[in-house]
Amino acid sequence: MSSSKDIVLDLNRPLSHFHFSSSHKDSTGQLLQIRAIERIDDLIRSIQKEASAAYNPQEMNECNGEYHSGNFHPTRSNNTIFVDGDRGAGKTTFLRAYLDRFRTNSPIDLKQVHPIPLIDPTLISTHQHFLVDIIASIVKEVNKKSNCCLDEIKYSEFKKNLEEMAGGLKLLKDSDNQKQYDAAWFLNKAISSSTRGQSLEVCFHKVIDSALTILGKEIILIAIDDVDTKTTKANEVLETIRCYLTHPRMIIMLSGDFALYSHIVRKNKEDELGETNFESKKDKVGVEKRGRLVETLQLQYLSKVLPIEQRVQLEKLDSLSKEYNIKIKHSRLADFPELVDDLDEDVIDLKKLIKTMFSQSLYINNRHQDSHLSFIFSQPVRTILQTLKSMIEWEKVGGNESQQFHSTAFKQTLYNNYLGCYPLRI
Repeated sequence: MSSSKDIVLDLNRPLSHFHFSSSHKDSTGQLLQIRAIERIDDLIRSIQKEASAAYNPQEMNECNGEYHSGNFHPTRSNNTIFVDGDRGAGKTTFLRAYLDRFRTNSPIDLKQVHPIPLIDPTLISTHQHFLVDIIASIVKEVNKKSNCCLDEIKYSEFKKNLEEMAGGLKLLKDSDNQKQYDAAWFLNKAISSSTRGQSLEVCFHKVIDSALTILGKEIILIAIDDVDTKTTKANEVLETIRCYLTHPRMIIMLSGDFALYSHIVRKNKEDELGETNFESKKDKVGVEKRGRLVETLQLQYLSKVLPIEQRVQLEKLDSLSKEYNIKIKHSRLADFPELVDDLDEDVIDLKKLIKTMFSQSLYINNRHQDSHLSFIFSQPVRTILQTLKSMIEWEKVGGNESQQFHSTAFKQTLYNNYLGCYPLRI
C-alpha cells in the first residue's frame, strides 16, 4: 500500500488537473502544494479571527457611510495573500484547486468563507475599472443566493448600497470634457466629485456587509490571477487593492511572479518621479539619488500592498521531492512492467522515470544522471509535466519495441517546451 508520503500525479488527465494527487487508490485526492495550502488556511483563520474580534459592521451602519466632522474613516485592513511562483509554477491551477476545496472538503473551521470564482483581469475586455469587475462578481454571487432563497429586505438593502456607490464608481473612469463648462459649474462638480470619491470606500464596505448577510458567511474570498502578465492592468489592480479592497472581512488572493511585480512597480515609480526633479544623466550623484528613491518607493509600496508576512511561495519539484515520494501514473506505463511499481502496474517513481528517459533516449551513463535530474527538477512544474506527458504518449514508429523513450521524442519534446516551435522538422 502507498505511503502517506506518496504523491501520485495522474498524467492520464489533462495537465490543468495535475494539482490533484492521490496517496491511495481510493483517496479523493490531495494537492501537490501541500505546505502552501496549509499556510493559506492558517492565514485565513487568523484573518477571520481578527475580523470577528475587531470589526463591528453595526458601528459603520450607524454612521451611514458618511464622514462626520472629517474624522470618520472605515475600518481598513490589508488581507491580501500573495501566491508567489515563477512562470509555469502552476499558480492558476493552484488557485482553482484551492477554491474548489470549498465545494468539496474544506476544513470545518473555514466553512464560513465564501469564495468568488477566479478572476483573471487580463481576460476581461470591457475596459472598465477593475473595482467594477470585483463588484460585478459579488453581485453575481448574491443574485444566485437570492434566486434560491430570496429575502426582500436584505436584497433591497444590498441594492440600495450598490446605488450609493454609483457616483463614486463613475469617477474612476470619468472622461467628460470639462473645459466647456464655466468655473462655477466646475467648482460645484469638483466638490460633488470629491465627496463621492471620499465615500466610495465606505460605500463599498457597506456593499460587502450586506452581501455577506445575504450569503450567510463571515468572510468573502476573492482570487485574482495572472495580473503580472499585463503591466497596465497590474498597476490598476494593485491600486485597487490599496485603496478599496480594505474590508476586514474580505480576503484577496493574488498570484504572480514577485520579480515581475517588482519590475512593474519600479517602472511605474520611475515614470511618476520623472527626470525633471533630478540632475541630468551626466550628474552621477543625481542619477544615484534618483535610483535610491525609486528603489525605496518600490520596496515600501510592495511591502504595503503585498505584506511580507502574507506571502506564500509555491515550491518546485526539487524541494517537494525531498519530502515526498512523487510518482507518475499513466496507463501506457503498464506496457513496461520493468519500470513500474510492484503493486501499481501503471505507476512509476518520478526520479526513476526521468532517469530512464535520459538513459534510453540519450544513452547517458547512470553515473552522470544525477546532474541531469537536478537540471530537470529545477524547471517550472508545467515544463516538467509537459515533457513527461509528451514522452509517455509519444507514438512509436519502428525502432526497438522494448525501448519506451526515443531520442527523436526527447529532442522534439524539449524543442517544443523551450522554443515553442511546432512542428520540428528532423
